[in-house]
Amino acid sequence: MTLLHISENGSKLKMVASLIESLPGTHKIQGYTHGDFRPLNTDLETFFTELMGIGTTQHFAITPGNHISQLKQLAELENADFYYI
Repeated sequence: MTLLHISENGSKLKMVASLIESLPGTHKIQGYTHGDFRPLNTDLETFFTELMGIGTTQHFAITPGNHISQLKQLAELENADFYYI
C-alpha cells in the first residue's frame, strides 16, 4: 500500500510518500489511515522521526499498490518537493 501526504511548503507543494503494510485488525475508515500499519522500509521510530523532520501535518491518504514512481513523476511535473520514506 502507498501512504501519501500533500501540503504546502512555502510557495511549493510538499509530497511525502511511503510504502506500508496494513496489519490485521478492524477496518475503521476506507481510504484513511485510521488503522494499524507498519512501514516497509524502516522501523516505526525512524519513520515517525523522519515524518516530523519533514514537517508533515496529520492528514494522509492510502491506496492499494505501489505508486511511488507515479507520485515522484507527478511531483516533478508540479515542481513539488518529494520525500520518500
